[in-house]
Amino acid sequence: DDDNGKLADSIPRLVLSQFKWLEMLTPDCKVVQQLLDLVEVAPLHIKREAIAIIPEVAQDEDHAEVVDKLHAQLDADPLCTNAILDALSNLTLDSLLLVEVADKVMDLLRTAEPSDLPVVVRYLVQSCSGSQELAKRTVHKLRSNLSFFTPASPSASEEDGKAPDEGQHLTLEALRSGLKFRKVLVSCLLEEIRGVENADDHKPFDIWALIMLR
Repeated sequence: DDDNGKLADSIPRLVLSQFKWLEMLTPDCKVVQQLLDLVEVAPLHIKREAIAIIPEVAQDEDHAEVVDKLHAQLDADPLCTNAILDALSNLTLDSLLLVEVADKVMDLLRTAEPSDLPVVVRYLVQSCSGSQELAKRTVHKLRSNLSFFTPASPSASEEDGKAPDEGQHLTLEALRSGLKFRKVLVSCLLEEIRGVENADDHKPFDIWALIMLR
């Protein structure tokens, strides 16, 4: 433990930063398990450092356990949302794990702080590019939960100092870049918008998305 979040002055962070340079790990190595244990008990800045390192050292056979532990941390510590989603995006997940993680992340659209929404949206649009069914569910969740006009929580962005408006801007940018390179997502989005029969049933998301597709 320490009280200093700066890398140069933090012995725990300096030690952890060296794990990513390990050339190889033996099959019975317990480094990944120890990092996962550390995530559960460490102070916030050490926890984030450990989460970031896990994809660097995890073997393919570790991924299922890593996903399970990081799932639990999403609920236990919302302040680690960005670090966890970045780690998940750097893991190689099979189709079943990919869907499981995406379902969990979709739930965050309703509860995430504005500062966390950009990484949530970025993860979702990146993870659904190879699945038509997952892309449809992602579009539906995005339309249902992203209004961009809902007043932000008073606690939003206290830690990093970003204004709620900046979080919304970064969320739109994450969506724009995701739509630009994923034809399956664009196809599902246009299909869902065209399927709206009553004009009053359109959502603010529809307008933003169509503007970004121009």
